[in-house]
Amino acid sequence: MERKISELLDGLSVDDIELKSAYMMSTHRIKEKTMGRIGAKNKVNLKWLGRVAAVAAVLATMTVTVFAADTVFNEGALFGNFFGMMLSDKQIELVGDIGRTFEESVTSNGTTITPIRAVADEDHYFLHLRVEAPEGVVLPDVSEEDGYYYDFENSKSYYYNVNGSKVPHDSNRRMKLQYEFNMYGESLHNMGFNHGVTVLADDDPTDNVKEFVIRLHSESNLAIFNGPGQKYLTFYGLYIQRWGQYDGQELLTGVFNISIGLNDENRENARLVIDADDLSYYNEEYDFTVTLHEITITPLTITLDFTSTTPNNTYIFAKGGPIQLVMKDGSIVEAMEAYYDAAAHDWPHPDSIVGVADYSNFKEPVVLEDIDYILVGGEHIIDVN
Repeated sequence: MERKISELLDGLSVDDIELKSAYMMSTHRIKEKTMGRIGAKNKVNLKWLGRVAAVAAVLATMTVTVFAADTVFNEGALFGNFFGMMLSDKQIELVGDIGRTFEESVTSNGTTITPIRAVADEDHYFLHLRVEAPEGVVLPDVSEEDGYYYDFENSKSYYYNVNGSKVPHDSNRRMKLQYEFNMYGESLHNMGFNHGVTVLADDDPTDNVKEFVIRLHSESNLAIFNGPGQKYLTFYGLYIQRWGQYDGQELLTGVFNISIGLNDENRENARLVIDADDLSYYNEEYDFTVTLHEITITPLTITLDFTSTTPNNTYIFAKGGPIQLVMKDGSIVEAMEAYYDAAAHDWPHPDSIVGVADYSNFKEPVVLEDIDYILVGGEHIIDVN
């Protein structure tokens, strides 16, 4: 049975606790401070579906950084920088379990693409690679604040109609993701997907070398990223784009086909599914109620099965949160936001948004066995370990 933090504190009489009020505290902070000082911890168990035998981690995505280096990419300190932090021994071991390294580069039109490392779950794949352009081609830093970004696909590959919807236009400029299908003889089939690109920190933005992480999200139910069978990622160049403009600056071209297959035979042990028992909570700011049915956590992602009433603002879209993972050492991982505010973003146009993803990639490595509890809606506790 789920209960609120306020209910957990009912009946506790502790006279010598002073809660400082220098700033407004959430119910979570009140619970954390109070329970920590009186040495008590009250939590309520909710049902597990397929409790796993522990070792799993969540990887950083949107804010990952790494030192662009010509040194050997190893499993220790340098690999930790890929996630923007030094990894613990348990995290390093886990990353090895859910990932793979590469041994071959691809060269085309004088450009060499070197895949370095990848990690994946069923629906998400993160590929760290190094681009060495021909001599004389500069791969500069770009300003995200001014709306510029790197991509391995030119925005000319899509045609945007008046309401902002995206329609395929020039397939020769589009990234391609394929998987082997062997039921009736070996053949390749396309996988639906979307992608994002993160530029990693560069100690020399005036040269011809840069490192990236390509983030892939599958929109296909015919194949999984971390299962058997080969997968291939193909792209045809590198571009600097600007939000809202449809013709990026072409930096280099070629045909780059990378075999990205990754078969994690223990993938079933790296997924945690929790029945949230139709937990409901109210968002007072935008007057909507979320009913949470199920939470799925993999080494890369949290995915929510939830329903929501309609917010009182056209540009607000419920995301199922706020959800936080509270670790045994007291640290907190922000797992899912409460809503997406389309009006706060210039691109895509707010009027073109009809819904938001039900998943979110974690911003820091987390070992699942080290999760203490999940905090939902700022006050509801789901016990984990």
